[in-house]
Amino acid sequence: MHLFYTHIPKDFDATESLLKLPLALQKRLKQCPGKQARNRSFTAKILLAEVLAGKSGMSKVALLNRLVYDMLGKPELKGIPMFFSLSHAGNQVVCLTNEMDAVGVDIERNTHQINSSTAFFLSKIEQQKLSAENLGNTYLLKKWVQKEAVSKAIGKGLSLGFHTIESSGTYCFWRNEKFMTHEVNVHPDYYCYVAGKTGKTKPEVSEISFEKLLNNLI
Repeated sequence: MHLFYTHIPKDFDATESLLKLPLALQKRLKQCPGKQARNRSFTAKILLAEVLAGKSGMSKVALLNRLVYDMLGKPELKGIPMFFSLSHAGNQVVCLTNEMDAVGVDIERNTHQINSSTAFFLSKIEQQKLSAENLGNTYLLKKWVQKEAVSKAIGKGLSLGFHTIESSGTYCFWRNEKFMTHEVNVHPDYYCYVAGKTGKTKPEVSEISFEKLLNNLI
């Protein structure tokens, strides 16, 4: 597993830059609800292209031409034997890759607030722990991020009822499957978790400058 991340400059606007992407992807990005969402989605795609183009032997644009989405909205690269997962929040964008099996990543601002009375994503055991130990928002938010990473590794994303995922430390369990998760520090203002099958080591972590991504797009 290898986690790559980048930071979007505050003054960036993807409106002109996205014209360098394949037409189908341009249309998809133009449907994003607002400038920030479009900037994040655009950056996620060029980060993915930067990371995988060299390994696939394809140009970045050619690789992005193979980007398709399943019925749940999960992206995949048609014909490219590489597993990946994308996430973004605020001005942070992350891309997790793996050659062996499916992985998942999620990132959220650590200031995001979750109401404990509506935390239906917790399992019964986790709800009991929340009440018994008087745990606060940090516990809730980290559980959410951890479980979303696992749900992406499973391949269901937000369509999966997170309460069906049982967590125990760095391990998570769903049906008969067992996942290893790791918290990764990419920025002090964010929580980020990666997930994969049990036995995987902690991911390598690499930052790629936004300027490099934008300048090397073509």
